[in-house]
Amino acid sequence: MSAGPAESDDVPEGYRLVTHHAAYGRHNGPFYQKDEGTGFVRGFRVLDRHLNQAGIIHGGMLATFADMVLGQAVRTIVGKRAFTVRLVTDYLGPAQAGDWLEGRGQVLRQTRSLAFAEALLAVGGRRVVKASGVFRIDARPNQPAAE
Repeated sequence: MSAGPAESDDVPEGYRLVTHHAAYGRHNGPFYQKDEGTGFVRGFRVLDRHLNQAGIIHGGMLATFADMVLGQAVRTIVGKRAFTVRLVTDYLGPAQAGDWLEGRGQVLRQTRSLAFAEALLAVGGRRVVKASGVFRIDARPNQPAAE
């Protein structure tokens, strides 16, 4: 199944390309983000390379994207890098090639060294993944929040 038009031509209005400095993010993307009220929404077009043998998005890709959404929520609120300590993903439904998958995250609680966050991934309002995570806040000085 084809993912449709060229990736750069098939992005909903208002999204900007997320620049990844690490190869992992560049390889799995492209990912896009837009501001929404006091938060953000991150999204990507599901491509053939994201699919498993059953023809739906691979669970590992969903977990990767959930981790990125959660991490960005923590960086946005805390203003520092944070590292995943625990990631829990509940798979609620499939996504297919051509779907626009969106993720929204929020920080539920923060201590001096940890942040607790949750995210919801959806296609057109249909829930695909609910995720939660615990993140260790980078205590090193001068560590800016990276995208």
